Amino acid sequence: MSLENPTGLLQLKNNVLKYHWGVPGGISSKLGYAPENSPEAELWIGAHPKAPSIIATSATTAQPQTLEDLERLSGKKMPYLLKMLAVGEALSIQAHPTLQQATAGFAAENSANIPLDAPHRNYRDTNSKPELIVALADGFAALCGFRSPQESSQLLRSLCDTALAVDPHLADAAAAVTKFCQKLTHESLKTAVLWALREDAETAAFKKDLLLSLQKLAAAVTTVAPQQAPKAIKKLHGLAGLLQNLSKGYPQDSGILVAALLNEVQLKSGQALWLPPGTPHAYLCGYGVEIMSSSDNVLRGGLTEKHIDPNELAKVLNFKHGGAHPFTPVVIGSNYRYNPDPEGIYAAPFELVRVVSECAVQGVDPLSVLVVSGSFELASGEHRVTAERGDSYFVPGGEVQLRGAGEAYIAGGALRRVTAKTSLLQGAAKEA
Repeated sequence: MSLENPTGLLQLKNNVLKYHWGVPGGISSKLGYAPENSPEAELWIGAHPKAPSIIATSATTAQPQTLEDLERLSGKKMPYLLKMLAVGEALSIQAHPTLQQATAGFAAENSANIPLDAPHRNYRDTNSKPELIVALADGFAALCGFRSPQESSQLLRSLCDTALAVDPHLADAAAAVTKFCQKLTHESLKTAVLWALREDAETAAFKKDLLLSLQKLAAAVTTVAPQQAPKAIKKLHGLAGLLQNLSKGYPQDSGILVAALLNEVQLKSGQALWLPPGTPHAYLCGYGVEIMSSSDNVLRGGLTEKHIDPNELAKVLNFKHGGAHPFTPVVIGSNYRYNPDPEGIYAAPFELVRVVSECAVQGVDPLSVLVVSGSFELASGEHRVTAERGDSYFVPGGEVQLRGAGEAYIAGGALRRVTAKTSLLQGAAKEA
C-alpha cells in the first residue's frame, strides 16, 4: 500500500461509541465481538475526525494509520460515513442543516468566537447531513416528519375522548390537551413547535400541566385491550404507548409535545428510511445500518439534556407535513441498492448496497464493506480475503465483489454499476 495510491482490501478496526441510549453490549453481541456490559450505541466506519477507522493492515508508521490519515494524504474527502446503530432508548428529536445553512451557521458561530467543542455550538462543520437507515431486524421504530396540524389535533382529541370514556375524572387533563389542539389548528405548526420548545416563564406552568395531562390520558387509553377495542381506539395505542415511554425518561421535557406531532414508522428488516436535511426525526428502538454525509451537525428539539436552540432549529426544520413511508430500493438479484439522492441535491451522492449472496459493485469513490452476519469472500483486483461476521474492509480502488451467505453492506459515493454476478471469485480465497 503506497501513500499516493493505496490498493487492495484494507481491514479496518472501528470505534464503538457509547451513549446512554444504546443497548448494553448491543454492537458487540450483534457483530460477535468481545462481550461488553455498557450501552453501545454506534459503530463508525469512515474518516470523520471524531472517530476515524483504524487501518489494521498498516505495517509501518510510515503508512496511513487511519482513514482520516488516508483522506488527508490523498486530498480526497470520503462523501459518506457508514454506521451501525443499536437503539435501546429514544434518541433526541433532531434535524440536520442543508449545505447552505451549515456553511452560514458555521461561519456565524466562528465569528462569534464559539469554540468548536462548546456544548452550545450548533454547527461543528460546513457539511449538510442527509441520512438513510436500513433496519437490520423487524421492528425498527422511528419518528419522522410532521403530521398535518389537523391530523395531530384529531388524534389528540380522540385520545381525550377515549380516556374520558375510561375515567371521567380526567376532564381537566382533556381540557389542557384540547387547548393545545386549538393552538395547533388556529396558529401555524411552526408557531406551535416554537411555543413548545421555548423557555417561557409565563407558559411554563401550563406546559408542565399539559405534559402531566398527556401522561394521564395515555395511561387511561392503554388500559383498553387493543384486541377488544374498536378500530378507532386501536390507532391510539401507538400514540399512548409512545407518550408513556418518552415520559419515563424525560417526564418534563417539552420535546414530548413535538414528538406527539410526528409520524411514527415501523420498519421491517431491509426496509429503509430516507431523511433529507430539515426532516425532524428520532430513532426509538432497534438495530440499523446508516449511511450519511460525513458531518456532525445536529440541531435538537427535545428528549435530551444537551443544548437546544429553538430559533435556530426552526430555521432548519422542514414544516411540510404528510405521511412517512419506507424508502424503496432497487432489487438486483437477491440484493438491494439504496440510492436516495442520485442527483446530489442535498450533498455529494452516496449509496448503500445490502448483499445477501453474490454481488459486484463498481463505484466512483472508495468503498466500505461491513459483514453483519454469515461469511463472504471478497475480491478486488488480484486481492482476495474471507470476511466473517463483524469484519469490515476499505476498498480504495472502488471495485469489489462479494460471494457468500449472510448479510453484508457496501457503502460508497455514486456507484457506476451494481450486478448480482461475480467474475473474480474463483477457487480458494487468498490473503489481501
